[in-house]
Amino acid sequence: MRVLVTGGNGFIGTHAIRHLIDQGHTVRSLVWPSDDDANSRLQREWGVEVVMGDFEDEADARRVLDGMEGVVHLIGSIRKPEVGTFEQMHRAKTEGMAAMAKSLGVRRIVYISAPGAGARAKSAYLRTKFQAEEAIRASGLEWVVLRCSLVVGRRVGDRDSKLMRRLFDM
Repeated sequence: MRVLVTGGNGFIGTHAIRHLIDQGHTVRSLVWPSDDDANSRLQREWGVEVVMGDFEDEADARRVLDGMEGVVHLIGSIRKPEVGTFEQMHRAKTEGMAAMAKSLGVRRIVYISAPGAGARAKSAYLRTKFQAEEAIRASGLEWVVLRCSLVVGRRVGDRDSKLMRRLFDM
């Protein structure tokens, strides 16, 4: 299967990409232009096509999703974005991705959300993660939403999990 991994050079993304490759899938990794880092370079060594783009731009979305059969959608952050808002990062980018994916014949989406995501959640992070879930549910594609609580793991590439980095820093 040809799979796009969004947020591909993050901790979960790098693990997901390695697993997909090990299972025989062809992987394209979407990263921010400012994030062409050691993980992106490592993924290129693994044979991954690393691309940059933004789902809020229709031409970028089309280019990034063209030829893909599935998406592992990992774009997101619990920290307030340096540029833009949680709504742009979670809801708007997911809506753009899901709409373009449907139009290009992508079959399924796996989305990483968060426990507590809901329409009336107290934080903008959780409200917008829920809005992204709703966009995926309404997409007409096969979908799975995973609400991961705590991500801890060994290093793959250039990053440890955020929790491990905090513990090491202490």
